[in-house]
Amino acid sequence: MTVRERLVHACAAVGGQRAWARMHSVSPSYVSAVLAGDAEPGPKILEVLGLRRDEPTYRPVEEPTDADQ
Repeated sequence: MTVRERLVHACAAVGGQRAWARMHSVSPSYVSAVLAGDAEPGPKILEVLGLRRDEPTYRPVEEPTDADQ
């Protein structure tokens, strides 16, 4: 389940985006922007949803990936 899907379910469970935003001290317009894909979820939203950002990793081009093997 994606972050946005989790947020949709969380909002629905408490009566909508405004209610969820108010409960968690974030702007309703920010919640709306995240749901629309116009903004990335920040630490507050991720924390409430029980998630954390996991930064991508990088490796040298010479190193084969699992798909290359």
